[in-house]
Amino acid sequence: EKQSPESRPGVGQTHRRQFAARCLRRRGYSSTVARSIPSTSDQVMKGEREHGSETLMRRPEYGAGWYRTTESGKRPRDPDAAISLYTQPERKIFPKAVLNFPEDVVRANPDDVEVSETAQLRSKARALFDQRRKRWVSFAAFSACSGVLLAITQGELLWDSSNQPSWATEALKGCTLLSTIFSLAGIKEWASAEMQLMQAKGDFFPPTESFFGRLNRAGLQEEYVLLSALLLVQPPPGWMRLISISEHRHDAHTTYTTDSCLTVLMSLLRLPLLLKFLVINDPLNDPIHGVYARAANVHVGWRLVLATRLKEDARYLAGLWVMAIVGMSYFLMCAERPADADTGLGEFHNCMWLTIITMTSVGYGDQYPVSSAGGFLSVMACFLATILLAIT
Repeated sequence: EKQSPESRPGVGQTHRRQFAARCLRRRGYSSTVARSIPSTSDQVMKGEREHGSETLMRRPEYGAGWYRTTESGKRPRDPDAAISLYTQPERKIFPKAVLNFPEDVVRANPDDVEVSETAQLRSKARALFDQRRKRWVSFAAFSACSGVLLAITQGELLWDSSNQPSWATEALKGCTLLSTIFSLAGIKEWASAEMQLMQAKGDFFPPTESFFGRLNRAGLQEEYVLLSALLLVQPPPGWMRLISISEHRHDAHTTYTTDSCLTVLMSLLRLPLLLKFLVINDPLNDPIHGVYARAANVHVGWRLVLATRLKEDARYLAGLWVMAIVGMSYFLMCAERPADADTGLGEFHNCMWLTIITMTSVGYGDQYPVSSAGGFLSVMACFLATILLAIT
């Protein structure tokens, strides 16, 4: 019949009063009576109802609640007798105070308030480190995208030379490796700027602690290791092998190079860094928006940014479609080009045509993949189109 306030640790004083007021209103009492629940043990409150009046009395021996009493003044047996189970007995209600300031009182002007030198330095430090982390993430993303373009160029030169390495392909591999090193350096500087920003906001980092120790303390270790590991996938200079896959449909073998396979994998694994660049430079991550986000207990992550931009900005949605079509077309060309079949899919524009009619579920049937890898990529294009159409 009754539950004490101590057994409900999540219920606050405001919720207790609101619960008591709702109970009174459901039993026919006016809202004025419901808002004026007494707090002392000897007070008695009467409220008018449709069929007369009843007495609400608090009895200390029955707990810290207000109960509807019977004619004999005792607590009834039915559980519905409890009007409020969570009203604080010691809380008192005071009338609203109205303060009238005299006309000769000088009021403070916000523009005349002097900010301490320490607060100014911390504000400048936060702005500086915020710009640094954005700049280093942008540098890392640019270097990673440049490495992908260099790897694609190297793969095309290698195909034109019948998979025979040359000084040009090896030089492009070296440039790709250099761009990867730049990306790794940018990720390291981003992590350092992120920790400096947290320190400017008041977090403590021991000065003698190692870099990875501070990463662990800041909660950035997993993200740093993941981004760094994804950047390491690339065609290594001075090394290339051939991979032969048996095609059961036409009793043949399709030969791929490790460079082309690693280039496709490299293009996919560097997408999280590009997503990191878009999220950290989004206006939702500005310091002003961050204040409102913290006040509303909202985490501005990649899910919130993507959901907001795809809903409000058509350029993001169009860019996502273009990236999906161009990427799947290149992957399909890399898969079908070594098959030596007269399907026309060794050309990029034919692969783009097949990707578009596959993703839009048209399917004319004039062109189709003959390799196992090409068929797998076509199936993946169907699933990707389903996700993009759901987002659209």
